[in-house]
Amino acid sequence: MVFHPKRFGLFKTKIFFFFFFYCVAQSIMLLSECKLKTVQ
Repeated sequence: MVFHPKRFGLFKTKIFFFFFFYCVAQSIMLLSECKLKTVQ
């Protein structure tokens, strides 16, 4: 399979955004859990 530079760049940016949003979601979940623990 031959990769075109533009397509490969899009693929890399998609993976980057996927990991970025995943990390953001994980941090938000952790923050909300900590807030719930402190409130209780």
